Amino acid sequence: MVKQFATVLALVLFLSGCAKPPYDKIEYIEAEYMYYETTLEGLEKRASNIVIGKLLDDSHTVYTTKNRNVPKPLYSAVSFEIIDVIVGNLKAGETITIIESYYISDRVLWTRGNYLPSIPNQEYVFYLGNQVTDMEEYEGAYFAIHEENGRYLVPNDEKADLNKYTRQELSLGKKSIELYMQLYHEVVDAYAIHLQRQ
Repeated sequence: MVKQFATVLALVLFLSGCAKPPYDKIEYIEAEYMYYETTLEGLEKRASNIVIGKLLDDSHTVYTTKNRNVPKPLYSAVSFEIIDVIVGNLKAGETITIIESYYISDRVLWTRGNYLPSIPNQEYVFYLGNQVTDMEEYEGAYFAIHEENGRYLVPNDEKADLNKYTRQELSLGKKSIELYMQLYHEVVDAYAIHLQRQ
């Protein structure tokens, strides 16, 4: 009986590791900013909150019905449990909603910049913009500023060398990651004390 249970458990773990993503294709939407931050100092100035926390496993596409007969996908929303606050008025222990700049429609992932879906149950540093006040369903949610440059995976002990992370592990698309990796090193150096407590 124990052997059968172990075999079933191993099969479930294997299949879950091979799970196909909910999309077959990625389409990139060019992000447009009047000014795109390229420094850690710039990100810090623009962020209303800088937080470390754990992403929950409830990401979903949000649609609008405003002024239309057929709902239109806008973005994805996901819950984020705050572990530590570096800047801002949020509190450790709070769970907030974060707007991520992609959505999935008809098995196509549409994304802004180089931002791919964050990984559930992973810890991240997020640079958050002010609460959103004009969205039908998610008024009060926060958003990652400057797409992927507002989100960084908290490194684990096994991969202290940030250059060993793959694009998939960092949830990054096919575009250049040179600036992102430069900022990632600066983020980890700047918040080392906070990250070591995780």
